[in-house]
Formats: sequence, structure tokens, C-alpha cells
Amino acid sequence: MYRMCCGNSPQKSDVRLKSLTHTLEEIAMNQDPMLQKAMNKWEDMSQNSSFRLQYEAREKVLFDEQALN
Repeated sequence: MYRMCCGNSPQKSDVRLKSLTHTLEEIAMNQDPMLQKAMNKWEDMSQNSSFRLQYEAREKVLFDEQALN
């Protein structure tokens, strides 16, 4: 999903991801309580190193599967 959203260029990816994150944060904080709750939970989970390792391992598996197809 990350590559679909952000493409292959690391510089463009960072800019797009930051822009998308900023837009979603604005919506979450101002308009959508459900999105705000999800973003807060994601922020908490992303600070957890165990969760982060599991997430990155799963992401690698998905990228590897995609490369084989």
C-alpha cells in the first residue's frame, strides 16, 4: 500500500506521506472523532517497538509476495 500511495522515489515518497499524514491529522482533529481515535491509536502503537517490528516484518512479507507475482 505504501508504494501504491507514495511511488518508488524515496524523496517523493517522504513528501507525499507527510502531506497525506498532515491532511488526515487535520481531518481527525477537526472533523472526524472516529478518525481521530484511529490516528491516536496508530500513534501509540507505532511508539511500541515490538509492534513496530511486527508491522515491518509483515510489510516485508507483503512486498516479497508482490514481487513474486
